[in-house]
Amino acid sequence: MTRLFFLTLFLLILSCANTLGNNYSKGHSNIDGPPITRPQVILTADKYARLHWFMDNINVKGTSCGNSFKSDYSIGPRIGMGYKFGGWDSIDNFLIKIAEGYGTGTGVEDYKTLPFDCVTGISCTGLVSRAWHLNHKYTLIYPDQPDVPRQFIQ
Repeated sequence: MTRLFFLTLFLLILSCANTLGNNYSKGHSNIDGPPITRPQVILTADKYARLHWFMDNINVKGTSCGNSFKSDYSIGPRIGMGYKFGGWDSIDNFLIKIAEGYGTGTGVEDYKTLPFDCVTGISCTGLVSRAWHLNHKYTLIYPDQPDVPRQFIQ
């Protein structure tokens, strides 16, 4: 699942490369980050995808999560930064938090109950924002976004 996740994100990053790169070349300054080349974007994202770390017993529940988190990751060596809904951790920060016993991975059924303070990792938009060296994480959820009910007919 992790490899497919990061492959999909690479494609997303590449598709964004043309749009954001063209904005810089046209003199737009509303982008929140430094000018960056496509190879730099790809190399940064690749560092996240190839990160080697170890999932330990303490990371399954997170040392300070109580019993509100249980990772879906198996214990052992891992490749690729751990997932956290809404996450935006840097590689260095992630490794520090993993060593301190933070949890990582998808560990709750309802993201509204995710214990954010004891979980570390990166999300899709977090990875794209980090790859583009942005100063802030851009997301698809905005404070002024209207609540759009979605109902699927079977």
